Amino acid sequence: MMELKHMTMFLTTQCNLTCTYCFCGKKYNSSMKWNVAVGAVNFFEKNRDYKDNTITFFGGEPLIEKELLFRIADYVMENCPDIKMHVTTNGTLLSEGVYDELKKRNINILLSLDGYEENHDFYRKYTSGKGSWNTIIRNLNSLHIDVFPPIRMTVTVKNVEKLSSNVINLYNMGFKSIAFYIAYEDKWDENKIYIYESEYRKIALFYEQCFENGQPIYIDSIDKVIDSNINNIINQCAIGNQCISVLPDGTFYPCHRIDFTKKPLNMGDVYNGVKKEACEFYRNILDLSDPECDECVLHTRCLQCPIQNKNITGGYHLVPEISCEVNRIHIVYGDKIAGDLYQSNNNMFLKKFYNS
Repeated sequence: MMELKHMTMFLTTQCNLTCTYCFCGKKYNSSMKWNVAVGAVNFFEKNRDYKDNTITFFGGEPLIEKELLFRIADYVMENCPDIKMHVTTNGTLLSEGVYDELKKRNINILLSLDGYEENHDFYRKYTSGKGSWNTIIRNLNSLHIDVFPPIRMTVTVKNVEKLSSNVINLYNMGFKSIAFYIAYEDKWDENKIYIYESEYRKIALFYEQCFENGQPIYIDSIDKVIDSNINNIINQCAIGNQCISVLPDGTFYPCHRIDFTKKPLNMGDVYNGVKKEACEFYRNILDLSDPECDECVLHTRCLQCPIQNKNITGGYHLVPEISCEVNRIHIVYGDKIAGDLYQSNNNMFLKKFYNS
């Protein structure tokens, strides 16, 4: 049985955008049925540890099935009200009415934006080829809120040169919480990694300036590096332990990043529960170690993704160079920011990372 500690469950639907950066091949042609959703929630409720449990509505685009989403959320609130709920959405269907229904159920929103207007529209198009930026911003403006929802971006070799300008422009628009993730399966060479570090340096400087000016900001990779170092948190992937992904047909997988088209080892389903051997298989992956990592001083501070490793190098434990470089960049600049702000006795920094 899975340990289900601080568990997140991903309920997956389908998608109405063509995301040209997507390397995993995920495509869902059917929606989750009500009995599958209930079975997933009941399984979660029976096996969770009642600590920081989360259900994330995922896709694809969950708001295509908004009535089903609301119905599931109502079921969660009635049967396990302490579970936190999130939805990851591309924002094209985030009308004022939908937003009100989400907030009524305390469902937190994570918005997928891949940069400022031109960059976003290059990657996130409708099937007609039209970009989705104007629709999303029009929807957000209709909500009449002071701070826009947190956003996530995907960084590729094609948009990395504009990473810092995208982040800063989005922040100035009202997006105060930003996460960006590398498309590791892309073709990263030494020059592109150098550009990423240069762009990250600019973001780090902007982040530090915001603290100096008393302006709230959250950059996922920076905040996590600082927090994990201050609180001695050892980063570890949640695969096979703290995460379960439920596909529309009710099949369980240990991670929503798996390429389901390659038919990997599943962990069971909502009808029969989990497979012990599959749980052990994925959990044992975390005990594997790349020999080259054992000699690295940053080894315990890196967050590695076994699924990404497998896709790129062929081994769950064999870490690609791009992953090593990105971890190094994040740690170096995160430590520098923390050192600078601590030495300057920055009140907002101390309150955020120490007093809390």
